Amino acid sequence: MSGRSALICVRGFGIAHLLDRATELLPADTDWIIAHVVDQRPEEEVERAFGQLPGRRPHHGSSRDRFQRSADQLQQDVRQDVEAWLRDTGRFAELALLYGIPEQEIVTLARERGVDIVAVGSRPEVGPHRFSHVSRFVVDHVPCSVLVIAPTEGAGT
Repeated sequence: MSGRSALICVRGFGIAHLLDRATELLPADTDWIIAHVVDQRPEEEVERAFGQLPGRRPHHGSSRDRFQRSADQLQQDVRQDVEAWLRDTGRFAELALLYGIPEQEIVTLARERGVDIVAVGSRPEVGPHRFSHVSRFVVDHVPCSVLVIAPTEGAGT
C-alpha cells in the first residue's frame, strides 16, 4: 500500500474517459476507491408530491419498486463498466456503489476513508456552469484536495 489514496467519483457515463484521465493525472502508486452514487432524491420527491395531491397518500408500491429496479440496474451497469476498465488496464481499485444524495455520500466517504484527494468530473463548457452542484459541493466540503477532470473533445462525457 502506497499510503496515498484517491476517491474517484464516476457517473453513469464517460466512465472510461474519467478513469483514463485519473490514471494520467494521479501518481501511479495511489490506491483508488472508485465511487458511484445513485441519487435517491427523485424517488423521495415523487412520493412527496404524490402524497400532497388531494385524497392521495404516499404509497410505497410499484413506482418505488420500479425506481429501485432502475437504480439497481444502473449500479450493475456501472459495476460492469468499471470492472471491464480495471480488467483491461490491469489496475486494482476498490469499488463503492452507494445510494443516497451523491454530494453528501461522496463527502462522507472521503472523510471516513481519509483519502488524500477526491477526483470529480466537470462539464465541457467553460465558465460558471462548468461544475455540477455535486462537484461544487464536494470542492467546498471535502477536507482534502480535489482534482477536477475536464472532459476532452469526443470523450463522450
